[in-house]
Amino acid sequence: MKNLGLLETVDCAKNALDKRTGGTVNGGVTLGQNLTISWGGKTATYHETGDVTGSIWGGTLCAWVHARANEAQSNAWQHADHVANGRATWDYVNTTFVRDIRLGHMQEIQIWRGTGYRDEPHYVITGVYNGNVDNYVDYIQRRLIQKNVNGEWINVWFM
Repeated sequence: MKNLGLLETVDCAKNALDKRTGGTVNGGVTLGQNLTISWGGKTATYHETGDVTGSIWGGTLCAWVHARANEAQSNAWQHADHVANGRATWDYVNTTFVRDIRLGHMQEIQIWRGTGYRDEPHYVITGVYNGNVDNYVDYIQRRLIQKNVNGEWINVWFM
């Protein structure tokens, strides 16, 4: 070895990885070309572009991520057949969302020397008045709040 000039090369290779650390490299590694790593029957190649090729991706990681993003976007636009070309159909809007609101039939009751109203769901107070112009309120009026969804008027439970 000495006569061939390989002694220095053998010494460098012999101490390339420290066996006491299990061959762990502490520091940077520079390669002149792509890095291919195999383990457990799988192989991955790390390219100079930063992309990774491997059987787990069925090609390059970049192409796999791009395909998943396109699938997600396509699925979002075609959500449950309720949208067309990225816009909700009128049928979907009219059957899903509140189309209108209204106040229902008015109820009125005497509160001065009367029973009054308890706080009940669906109702809002729409009027309070003093019918005989003394110092006391005489009557109170209330109405249901209703919303129209899919052509049906539904009482609003809580606001």
